[in-house]
Amino acid sequence: SQGNCRDCILRKMERRHWFYRGDLERMKVFRVLTIFRKSWLLTYRERAEVMKQTEVLFLEAVKASLKNEHVLWQKPLALDEWQRIFYLAESHHVLPMVYEAVFQCDVVQQSGQKELRELFQIYRRKTLNLVMLQTIKTQEYLDLLRFLQQKGIRVLTVKGIVCRELYPKPDHRLSGDEDILVEAS
Repeated sequence: SQGNCRDCILRKMERRHWFYRGDLERMKVFRVLTIFRKSWLLTYRERAEVMKQTEVLFLEAVKASLKNEHVLWQKPLALDEWQRIFYLAESHHVLPMVYEAVFQCDVVQQSGQKELRELFQIYRRKTLNLVMLQTIKTQEYLDLLRFLQQKGIRVLTVKGIVCRELYPKPDHRLSGDEDILVEAS
């Protein structure tokens, strides 16, 4: 019964693209990085090292973006490192900021790797779509504020659109919603 339960868990994990390496007692679980329908299975130590490197690079890209600069990386990055950087950027809702900071990097411009060009084309399209969507959302929010003001409803915008103005390119900082306080009448 206990073996069957473990088998059920493993099957469920495999369906969700989660895999394990090592014995069943330790169950070291990690997500397989997938790009262009190819998967690389890494050991726990290899994954931890790649994560450390790519997380530092991700933070460097965010920092450069906040300074309205581009990264100055000299060392070529592996395809899975670029994929991880973009994955982090998407999950933290800063893809346009990171893409803007890295796409003119010498390492990217000098690369003749077809897969890397394809990856950057994918994220270029995603970035353009996200920026356009954010611009539309911002305009709709401003229209809503004007409408509420015309109706005599006093509102105060909290965070969101106000804080985005602190960024060099406000529409590159994505937001899912806007917070307002409405005066009680």
